[in-house]
Amino acid sequence: MLFLSATLTLCALILFAQTLKTRLASMAVSALLFTSLSSLGLYAISDYLTGNGIDEALIYHISSDLGGAGFGAFTGLIALSVAYLIVVVIISVLAYRVSRSERRPHFGRARMGLALAALTLSFLSNPALQDLARLHKSGLFAATAPVEPAPSAYSVPAELNAPSTAPRNIVYLYLESVERTYLDENRFPGLMPNLARLEKNALSFTDIRQVWSTGWTIAGMTASQCGVPLARFIQTGSNSMSGVDEFLPGAVCLGDLLSAQGYNLHYLGGSSLSFAGKGAFYRTHQFDRTEGLKELQPLLEDPDYTSVWGLYDDSLYDIATERFRQLSASGEPFGLFLLTLDTHHPEGHMSEGCQGLAYGDGTNPILNAVHCADRMAARFIESLRNSPHFDDTLIVVASDHLALRNSAWETLESGPRRNLLMVLGEDVPTRQVDKPGSTLDIGPTTLDLLGYPTPALGFGRNLMATKETLVTSKAPADEFLSSQKGWLSGLWEFPSVTTGITFNADEQRLQMNKRHVQYPVIFLLNERLNVQELRFEFDNPTPLPQQLAGLDPDQRFIWVDRCNRVDWLATTSVTYDSQYCAVLGSLSHENNMLLQLQDNMTVTARQVYQSFDALSTDASTYHNRRQTLKHLEKFGTPLVNELATGDATLASHIARSAGGIESGESYVLNVETGTKASLQRGVSLLGLRRSSSPEIISHQDTCAGEGVNSGSNFNDLMTDHANDYENFAVVAHDSAVCGNGGLERLLTDTPLSKWQEITLRRPYIGLISPGAPPYESVGRAEDALVVLPVPST
Repeated sequence: MLFLSATLTLCALILFAQTLKTRLASMAVSALLFTSLSSLGLYAISDYLTGNGIDEALIYHISSDLGGAGFGAFTGLIALSVAYLIVVVIISVLAYRVSRSERRPHFGRARMGLALAALTLSFLSNPALQDLARLHKSGLFAATAPVEPAPSAYSVPAELNAPSTAPRNIVYLYLESVERTYLDENRFPGLMPNLARLEKNALSFTDIRQVWSTGWTIAGMTASQCGVPLARFIQTGSNSMSGVDEFLPGAVCLGDLLSAQGYNLHYLGGSSLSFAGKGAFYRTHQFDRTEGLKELQPLLEDPDYTSVWGLYDDSLYDIATERFRQLSASGEPFGLFLLTLDTHHPEGHMSEGCQGLAYGDGTNPILNAVHCADRMAARFIESLRNSPHFDDTLIVVASDHLALRNSAWETLESGPRRNLLMVLGEDVPTRQVDKPGSTLDIGPTTLDLLGYPTPALGFGRNLMATKETLVTSKAPADEFLSSQKGWLSGLWEFPSVTTGITFNADEQRLQMNKRHVQYPVIFLLNERLNVQELRFEFDNPTPLPQQLAGLDPDQRFIWVDRCNRVDWLATTSVTYDSQYCAVLGSLSHENNMLLQLQDNMTVTARQVYQSFDALSTDASTYHNRRQTLKHLEKFGTPLVNELATGDATLASHIARSAGGIESGESYVLNVETGTKASLQRGVSLLGLRRSSSPEIISHQDTCAGEGVNSGSNFNDLMTDHANDYENFAVVAHDSAVCGNGGLERLLTDTPLSKWQEITLRRPYIGLISPGAPPYESVGRAEDALVVLPVPST
């Protein structure tokens, strides 16, 4: 489908040549061709990464957990993607040009019809659009999801019945992307001889499938420990889940059940705990000790011995071996959960412990990494089996999910694929179980093998007892699970405004119904003012203004952020007694409420409800606020003054003045040349030409009374350079006034006058064009100001 869609798109490009008479039609065709080709590129990249096109895993990681990701492993792919995008832009511009005909087209309506047909078929066969449509239909992109009753297929035990004998300990080993398929001797002969040998003395499940929203690490953990897929509702940035205090608190998971039985639970993982919210997940579900890269790296003999993802597996196994010894010596039941990293796609990373080891001719990097992982995992397992404490220990060896696209992809895809799940322990039956199941079934099965008979956990079923599992009783399982998205959202137990909101300004967090949330944050509310979604910005490539701009006009929200980012949404003026404010309302409502936040300030539920009374949609208000959000996203401030001008030089420049270091950068940018002059503290005079970079003629640190050309008046300098530049700009940065003078001698004789209004940390921009009145603007203290000249109509 990818090749077919691309071929049809290029055919449409050829057929459209010299067929269109209007500029608007050519622009439309160019835009459609760009959309088609760029979406095909997105699909190709996504399919390379996931092996499943654009799926839930990709959407989750794009929006949720880039922090801690090993971007170094994808530098080639990033470079190729940028190059492809450049080519697509060139093709789109070419399409715009060649499709135009100044004369009456020669080719008639038949060729136009063929071109439109080819373009239409290219979109219909576009796999990227098909995937996005499927995800939209599943509800993945829904802004809110209705709360629904628990489905009959969902079941959790109230508590575990105490076993008749001493409780077993558990060591649960998640092998990153190591699926059972690698044990297939026909496809990968001799790849994992050590785990194949151990399987002969294990209880092995041979038909563990992957179902909807379980195909990436945190989703695989959620499935195997809680029996639920990880439906995506919280829009966080790369520092995933760092804004909320709990991860799926409404789910009942292994940690909750085992902790209630007195288990001491530990998680060890080589990557950052913030990556994908793993740390929040384990802390929420009663793990006593949760350690990732930051916590484990100091334990290394060489702290620099890490890969782009985190600890190498040989280091993790050394730490885990010692931790097993310590926990075993404590005499209390324990659970030790580990996640490896070396086999992460696309090519894996070899630990030094496998120096010289290669699979086959050694040319396939991911197979070398899997071959190494087999050796190290087996050594770790054997060390546990040889321990005097193994008699009361259960070892679970499992995939976290099926492998994503890697350097062995074609072989993996050449036949059926299944997840790895084998269990070793005293009195554990040695046999293979071919009952169809999924990673959802691992939780209750593990509990049964620990001595706690558990028929069901979430949507999972005990593979040792039940005749039917979700994949056999609910066909198709993916369709059933995705239909439960509304109910699954309730497991997040979003905080409610029913008891009001208390703000802790010192720690930048708020409390609602005993739940804590870090801000900046946006709460999306339904008509009953129940919180249905949270959106964060912690290192997120999608800032909050951009996220807000995508909301419906009447979508109710509470946005908590710096006052100068949100106060424009309300008519209430602020005095800046505090840094942070909250705005309650919608994009279309003119009378949104604005609150300045003080430490330990409480907003009652009644105040919240009253603020949303009589919300009404106003089209012009909505349009204007969306435009302001675009400015806020692009320039970091809502104070963007659009200056209509007939001067071509002014129209080609953008000026930004920041009143304080925290307000960002001050600069003048020539948008035609793409060149920028960045400014330092004080006041700068710049010369502007349409065809070249803005140049700093003089900079004066008037806040300190120091600078270059300190004796020169700006008016004299503009006179001296009248033939060198077409226009001039005067821009302040940080602060032009710090209690001392300096501005008078620089600006008194110039055509400018509003500079006299400048006080401490107030931004200022003045533009001077010969033969026209000057333009001046003074902003508010501690904020930024942008002048965006636009051509006069």
